Amino acid sequence: MPFFSLTPLPTILPYKKKIINIIKKEYCNKSKNIFFPVVHYLSYLKYNNNCKGNKSNNCINSTYNNSKNLLIKNRFFSCNSKESEKDLSSIKMTSTVPQVVSLDPVTLPIVYQTPIDSMKIEINELNNVLVNADEGLLVFLVKPGDHGSNNNSGPNSLITIKTKTNDPCVNEFLTAENIDNFNGKLGNSKLFCIKNSQKKYINIAYIGSICSNELSEFEIRTIVSSLVNLVHENKFNKMSIIFEIDLSANLFRFFLETFFYEYMIDERFKSLDKVMNVHNLKELFINISNGTELGKELEKARTYFFGTYYASQLIAAPSNYCNPISLSNVAVELAEKLNLNCKILGIKEIEELKMGSYLSVGKGSMYPHRFIHLSYKGKGEIKKKIALVGKGITFDSGGYNLKASPGSMIDLMKFDMSGCAAVLGCAYCIGTLKPENIEVHFLSAVCENMVSKNAYRPGDIITASNGKTIEVGNTDAEGRLTLADALVYAEKIGVDYIIDIATLTGAMLYSLGTASAGVFSNNDKLINKLYNSSKTSNEPIWQLPIIHEYRSSLNSKYADINNVSSSVKASSIVATLFLKEFVHSTPWAHIDIAGVAWNFKTRKPRGFGVRLLTEFVINNAI
Repeated sequence: MPFFSLTPLPTILPYKKKIINIIKKEYCNKSKNIFFPVVHYLSYLKYNNNCKGNKSNNCINSTYNNSKNLLIKNRFFSCNSKESEKDLSSIKMTSTVPQVVSLDPVTLPIVYQTPIDSMKIEINELNNVLVNADEGLLVFLVKPGDHGSNNNSGPNSLITIKTKTNDPCVNEFLTAENIDNFNGKLGNSKLFCIKNSQKKYINIAYIGSICSNELSEFEIRTIVSSLVNLVHENKFNKMSIIFEIDLSANLFRFFLETFFYEYMIDERFKSLDKVMNVHNLKELFINISNGTELGKELEKARTYFFGTYYASQLIAAPSNYCNPISLSNVAVELAEKLNLNCKILGIKEIEELKMGSYLSVGKGSMYPHRFIHLSYKGKGEIKKKIALVGKGITFDSGGYNLKASPGSMIDLMKFDMSGCAAVLGCAYCIGTLKPENIEVHFLSAVCENMVSKNAYRPGDIITASNGKTIEVGNTDAEGRLTLADALVYAEKIGVDYIIDIATLTGAMLYSLGTASAGVFSNNDKLINKLYNSSKTSNEPIWQLPIIHEYRSSLNSKYADINNVSSSVKASSIVATLFLKEFVHSTPWAHIDIAGVAWNFKTRKPRGFGVRLLTEFVINNAI
């Protein structure tokens, strides 16, 4: 449930008179502070012309209740009144959140407490299936090709369940070998409603799995999708899942993380009458072989889930809410919650560091630049220092090379800060898990790429913080310009590894599609570490080559380097070659998540990279 819902100004204007009348009535009859639950966002309304002659100093304050202990749906207004009747001519609307730009929302709402936090979760052995929930859901993951004595996997195949429960009526149903229109194929589901031994209704669902005993990342996502649809559509409050297949610890944790993540629906920006209220599940029981051992993965799964969900909230927030100011404020808030060191650089500090490449990109925006630097230092002797750099373009219009062509997806360009979101999500996980013997720096050069009279232009020559001059061949190749100065900054810290993560090139969609991120590196040892982290996090990556002969295509007649190539079409490789100019000798990897940051089927962010980066940090802390 979100903290609050906001509605744009045009939607609320018809309600203005009615709301004013309510305020007048309560205002005149109450002698103390009164709180009015208001569905809509009213900060824009003016009350100067409603009454005349008021000499009082009363005001209505729009307050934002971001308490971590209470999730509220309504916006509340406070009216300070006196017993005597007063008019409202001097009432002013003031916000407790500082206004950066008039008429633009500046608070980025983040849900810190989710239904997962209060959900009762038990993980038990497979031989201890208890059916004690009335009006709940009992789910069996079944394999195709192993259905009854006929042992066929056709459309009329028979299903038998090997697991026994403590309820005779349920066991009798499970032994029935006549289930129509269900063949056990991956993701298929069938729901039944029967009475248990206590004469209470219980729902039983079959979800198709696979024949082998090891599920893949894709197969787990498919099963979870069917599972979540069942829960949301039927609003079950209790559920038991019976795994008749074995899972490794990593895959089981990934199942939990994926279920938690897909279960959540982001409704922060919906009006109250549009909120779906589907988060009804209060109890979750999982029965699986080696359940006692796998139960140890639960808390880590909760942490990874929220780190991913946190990143997802940042990515999903529209750019008028998620801007450089509000995003940096959220980073400060995160650092305070987790006791991380925090440094936010403003324009003055960025200029002092001579980050001309980064500064040029955000010149067209009404929001000033903000450079985020969070850091974590674990207990014990520090064995490794790591810098994680995320691309932080809160909206990418393309600049004067405007994203106007078909397929440019300008409407989706709020997601161009997915790299920054992944780094901040990783900061949450690391700050929560607190690995020892490791130091981590979380960096992002945040700005917008907009068109205005102040914006940088194609053909401009700018100077990065390492002294290299750059000819701007294309203003829509802005991410590499911000990353350039961020990489120089990271190397000056003196770290053992630098990893940047960015929605850098649309070409990645053509190279690897939406199933895997591309990774480039100047160090084979670092690549191997990332591959190991990819396997344990179930976030797939694929190494692509850095072809050095393409470097000459970035040569500029007037500057040290151009930010694009006019001759080489392998733009993901060319972009990596550009970034490589700003890393001197530190082992470095570049992860391009342009194809995997957004789920085009579900139309929601994936939060890709949070688990991958967290696993990398933890593995290096061992």
